[in-house]
Amino acid sequence: MIAWGVAIVFSCAAVCTDLKTTRVPNGLIVLGILAGVMLSLMGIRSGGVVLFLIRLIWPVALLYPIYLIRGLGAGDIKCFAALSVILGSRLALSVIIYSLIIGAVIGLCRWILRGQLKGRMYGMYAGLCQVLLYKQNSAYFTERGEKLHFTICIFFALVGCLLREGLK
Repeated sequence: MIAWGVAIVFSCAAVCTDLKTTRVPNGLIVLGILAGVMLSLMGIRSGGVVLFLIRLIWPVALLYPIYLIRGLGAGDIKCFAALSVILGSRLALSVIIYSLIIGAVIGLCRWILRGQLKGRMYGMYAGLCQVLLYKQNSAYFTERGEKLHFTICIFFALVGCLLREGLK
């Protein structure tokens, strides 16, 4: 239960800094990782140095392609890495999946409410064709659109996982 509390506090801090500065500072990520180290030293999170490093690195490796197409920011991915160290890989994977679903639903709702769904879907299709057929980044993938503070999606996914785990 201590790990959940640490994860919730870390996620709240990430949301607050993201909303205020549109960034998740590296200092906060380091604090999250150090919290994971403390949990390991206290015996709450076990596995040794190798497992700790695997927990730290796998979210970055998994989500890096999404970062390349500007689907996630670097701070969001580092938050997932810190949460993986705090909660463990299985729960971190659940948080990742839930937060991606939440983010996709929010994005689709924005497009539908603004009447942009058809144009955006065509743009994604055209961009994907350019990337796959011509091996180049398309203008679609490199343009900057409206920012979704993804740390909010991470927070709600974390709360959802906590409720699901607590109900067992």
